[in-house]
Amino acid sequence: MSGPTAGPFDLYDRSRQLAEYRIRQYGGGFDLGYAINRFSEVRIGYDLGYLQTALRVGDPVLPTPSGRAGGTSIRYDLDRLDSPVVPRRGEAAQFLAQWSDANPGSTRAFPRSELHAGIIRPISKPASVYLQVFGGSTFGHNDTGLPQFFLGGPGRLGAYGTNELRANQYWLIRLGYLHELFRLPTLLGNRVYVTSAYEMGKAYGSPGASRLPNDGAVGFVAETFAGPLFVGGSIGDTGHRKLYFTLGRFF
Repeated sequence: MSGPTAGPFDLYDRSRQLAEYRIRQYGGGFDLGYAINRFSEVRIGYDLGYLQTALRVGDPVLPTPSGRAGGTSIRYDLDRLDSPVVPRRGEAAQFLAQWSDANPGSTRAFPRSELHAGIIRPISKPASVYLQVFGGSTFGHNDTGLPQFFLGGPGRLGAYGTNELRANQYWLIRLGYLHELFRLPTLLGNRVYVTSAYEMGKAYGSPGASRLPNDGAVGFVAETFAGPLFVGGSIGDTGHRKLYFTLGRFF
């Protein structure tokens, strides 16, 4: 079960903030799981709650529906990475299949599915290459209230603004390279890497999107005690570019 949650949801066009929404969710759920082995599990469950959205700053880019939200889902998780911070070898996958019987702003039930998968392999003692794929769809059901998927921001077309691309169907591919540079002093963390990646994707029906949004990113990743810290930037198509830093899971 879960309690109420609330938080801001930002929409950007490149580096310009279009809007900030406040999303509040009250509710809970239950699920049952089965551990296939020590690396993977499958879960089935149901979530029920009340969703409330409101525009706080900017233009009304999205609708602000409120109401009951409920859905039955099946999830599969695989994690064979050799490190939860900055992995050098392994593979990971997350798959969700959901039937939403109620969603604010939608007049009927609809399916939703999303996949995240990745593989990373060392090619020398200091270097690894990795491939990540992402995809999601509502299978032609566009009466979903709010868009179900968003692209834009670090790890999901970093040269684009946060949540700049909005759609009910998308795919994204990331191909990257990771190279160890040196070790940090023990009090600061562990290793520092240089990394680069090329990203290409598609957000179907997203307003103002190019035919194939893409970008290249380069930067440094440090294993700190607070988690992996990335500092770098991305340059993309149609004049998109951005410098940024993030603190959180790298792969």
